[in-house]
Amino acid sequence: MVIRPVTRNKIIFSLVQLLYCAATAKSVFTVLFLQQKGLSNTIIGLIISISAVMVIFLQPLWGYISDRFSARIPILITCFTMATIMYCMLLTTDIPIVLGIILVLVSFFECAIASILDVWILAHVGKNYGSIRLWGSIGFSGAVFIYSQVIGSGTIASMFPVFIVVSILTLVAFILLIRYAGSDLPTKEKRQIQKLSPKVLIGNIRYVLLLCFVFLLFLPNSPSSTFLPNLFQATGGSVEMYGLSNSFKAAAEIPAFLFGALLLRKFGHVAMIFFASSLYFMAQLLFALAQSPIQVALGQVMQGPAYSLLLLGTLNYVYQLAPKEMQVTAQTLVSAIGMGLAAIVGNYSGGLVIDHYGIKPLYWLGMSIIAAAMLLFSISFLWGKKNSNHTLIQTNTSTEQSR
Repeated sequence: MVIRPVTRNKIIFSLVQLLYCAATAKSVFTVLFLQQKGLSNTIIGLIISISAVMVIFLQPLWGYISDRFSARIPILITCFTMATIMYCMLLTTDIPIVLGIILVLVSFFECAIASILDVWILAHVGKNYGSIRLWGSIGFSGAVFIYSQVIGSGTIASMFPVFIVVSILTLVAFILLIRYAGSDLPTKEKRQIQKLSPKVLIGNIRYVLLLCFVFLLFLPNSPSSTFLPNLFQATGGSVEMYGLSNSFKAAAEIPAFLFGALLLRKFGHVAMIFFASSLYFMAQLLFALAQSPIQVALGQVMQGPAYSLLLLGTLNYVYQLAPKEMQVTAQTLVSAIGMGLAAIVGNYSGGLVIDHYGIKPLYWLGMSIIAAAMLLFSISFLWGKKNSNHTLIQTNTSTEQSR
């Protein structure tokens, strides 16, 4: 039986997603690892916030370098290899400042990997991206389950041998992908570098309001995820249970990715974003009211479909708002604001809140911020819809007058 090249590439891309996301699952236990090293919540929040700076500044830089010099795959492999080596170096020291420097270097190399991989996959499989991305959620879920089982019988450091094996397999999968899918993006003609002004995006009020919404939404969600181990411990949970809930959360992303295209056609991207925000709000409420680790786990699992729906809805909303020639810039900026800037402010502030007031006030405050974000998004959408209708009426009137 001969496997068609398209089918073969999909299989290999799926394998890459599975292994890469399995390797990234180690981040779930980073905070617990730092706590075992004796670091305070404030210091941990500061380290993670500084690392998040890398997302804001270096993600666009890595993207420009890879496009400018047609070096996407060499950069992808180099960054993944260096990030893996840096992360393993955490085992070599207990000094807080050294641990912080190592994690910043991990972010330096790691921040662009997912974006470059997404572009590579999208260029080859197009609309089938969702079916490929499913395997990433499966890999992440399975890896967290395995890591939690290993950690349950030892310390956090026990997961590193498994992490190293998965990382080596990921590199092998990257090499297979180069062998069969090509070492760069397939293009019919060379792209020309254009000088585009960011004023095009900044002048779009709906896009600016979307950036504000993303910032407010991720402001409480970043520390919520970062310090969730604290809540598990406060409600009597174990490290193993925390790992299992992360595994279930990743598995909960799969149905939304699987039926994402259908949901977009039936309800539209705006409804998906609003529903995802509502799920995040309900998760914060469960965290705030939780009296047992089961309730905490339920809130965390709820964040799985919330993430999938928000990702699909936001990608399509930005595609509608931004000019075609600035799609990559617009999408990257949304990611930088949500994963970078909001994470910096949120994680550091979250650490301060926990150290001074405890874990539960963090989630009550998070609910208020998410409610404000949902209100802002509703206003921006209604305002944009009203202006769109007004523009349509003016256009129709002008057409009638010209006849």
